[in-house]
Amino acid sequence: MRGVTKVSVAFLLLVCGIQSVASAPAVGLEVSPSFAHLPGMKSYNAAMIPSTMMKFSLAGKNFEFDAGGKLGMLENGNFLYKADGGIYYEDYPGHFVAPPVRNSVYLPSFPSLPKNVNTRAVASDWVASCALWAMANSDLLDFEVAAGDLPPNVPVKLNTDNLFFAGIAPGLISQPHLNITLKFTPTTRWPSIRISPKNTVVVGPLNFDLAVNLVRGNTEVLHEAIVFDIQATLAFSFEVSLPVPNRLDTQFTLISESTEEKLKSSKVGPVNLPTLKSLIGLAIGFVKIPVLSTPVPPELSLSNVSVQTQPGLLVVMANVTQHE
Repeated sequence: MRGVTKVSVAFLLLVCGIQSVASAPAVGLEVSPSFAHLPGMKSYNAAMIPSTMMKFSLAGKNFEFDAGGKLGMLENGNFLYKADGGIYYEDYPGHFVAPPVRNSVYLPSFPSLPKNVNTRAVASDWVASCALWAMANSDLLDFEVAAGDLPPNVPVKLNTDNLFFAGIAPGLISQPHLNITLKFTPTTRWPSIRISPKNTVVVGPLNFDLAVNLVRGNTEVLHEAIVFDIQATLAFSFEVSLPVPNRLDTQFTLISESTEEKLKSSKVGPVNLPTLKSLIGLAIGFVKIPVLSTPVPPELSLSNVSVQTQPGLLVVMANVTQHE
């Protein structure tokens, strides 16, 4: 039983992206006997699993997932596991920080599994918000855009000679022939992700600082020439496909965006915020979101994968085959 649980929960974390037993369950995993024969399962019915930390890494940063929860068996004989599922980030070696917001979502009951699948994974949008919070506090959402990073078809070039930037801050004219780097740093204490019907996800409002730095070659000439506070709300639709049995591909499409800009500081004089808003809208129009590929553990293969969303919930169903 222990090996099956470890594989299943680890795969659930990969699919749902990723605190204690006292809070409500935010992650659920239902498995039929056709996937895993668990002898003596009835003796574990309604057993409480204490706080059990599962370590994982992402882009060189360390995290923990609290797998404490409840283990049981449904009347139809299916194995059911519900986890309270907080994600902790490591702020210094060996020390992990718990989420500041407690989960308050209870997973509902679902109808019987369709005959062509044997596994159902469910996650509340609190889990997604928790994952985004942990990533932001691990600096994984900080990024910088330099002059050479833009595709050739983007009409706006990141340099002080570009008319767009002269329209945003006329004072940049006094700093000619310099490249511009844009540094994005999230400032939201608890980023919100809301899962909606029809496979839609709304992120935000998300606040971040946008710093405009002036660079000549590899040397920074003026640090934080302009700093903006930007609040953005973005809505995405997504589709999930299974191109091969051991890989899930998720394609996100931006369907709406709303931003609000405020000036925090300027070392180059007055700033025109309406022009900045136009530039942001233009930039978003050129953004192409890459396909997110999620590997399936080699001991598993998938078929009949389907993904559905309900208000606040992501539901993934699949037929899972386990290889010895």
